[in-house]
Amino acid sequence: MSVRPRKIIGVWDINAAPLKLGFLIIFLEELLQLCKKHGGSADIAFVKSRDAIDYSFIGAVVSFFPRLSSLYIFETAAELDAFLAWKGDAYEKWPLNAEIARTSWHGSTLSIQEFCRAGGSLVGLQGNNAVLKETLAFMDGHLDGALPVVLHLKNSTVDVQSNAVIDSWCALFKHCAEAGLPVKFLLIADDPVDPRCLCAPNVIRVGDFRSSLSLYLGLIEHAFIFMGMSSGPCNMALLSNVPYIIIKHPDHHPEEMERELRGNENFPFAGRRQRFIRKVETPELLIGEFERIYNSHDADSWRKQRHAH
Repeated sequence: MSVRPRKIIGVWDINAAPLKLGFLIIFLEELLQLCKKHGGSADIAFVKSRDAIDYSFIGAVVSFFPRLSSLYIFETAAELDAFLAWKGDAYEKWPLNAEIARTSWHGSTLSIQEFCRAGGSLVGLQGNNAVLKETLAFMDGHLDGALPVVLHLKNSTVDVQSNAVIDSWCALFKHCAEAGLPVKFLLIADDPVDPRCLCAPNVIRVGDFRSSLSLYLGLIEHAFIFMGMSSGPCNMALLSNVPYIIIKHPDHHPEEMERELRGNENFPFAGRRQRFIRKVETPELLIGEFERIYNSHDADSWRKQRHAH
């Protein structure tokens, strides 16, 4: 008699680990890896924070999890424990307590790295049909045939070390415009934007037309290239096959980066057009890296793939 496989349930207690955008994206990729390994779908359960927080972004991000069966939100950890006890052996819980330091609860990709070593590749988050429709409608309405380079320039008043060096990015915009490259930089997220960026004719602030997390993530999913600072939204590109250039200040989170990269310059699951760079961005660095990826990326193939949707 065959034994029915247990269903995956991903659990996140917001009181035990603050729920951040980047961490949640890593969490969903972990669950996708488990679904790939075991087959089937997954349930997700959150325990509400004791503090008043906005939960609306959870639904926006979870809309990129195509294997979702049921979504539960519990008032307390005791309610979750009672639910799991009632289910008995029906579930395989993630994350495992013994592995928690290597998981999304700590913003770590180490578990994903292990999954990829065993299973071969990333799965990647995928927006639902509503997200796809919203994303393609925005591109059709604003690109005028140009290739979308989706951009997140972090501009925090708290964590200033990780902010974008605006002069360097403006030099990139100017270089692309003067070279006549058929690209438009789509600036996402709701960070304050330096006015110098908006003076460039090839830069569009998406939030001027629609401020929507699902749209921002959908644009990353379907980007020709993603560029920007190491931050929450960048994990959408980091855990995908989208070509990217992600910049992180070399002195920002050095211990965590040593843990994640283990002395390497890039993540082990990264492709040849995916660059995670721990340097302060200069005009020369940005222009050189952009041209390397732009010149090696097949625009016709990207367009065919987009029109296939």
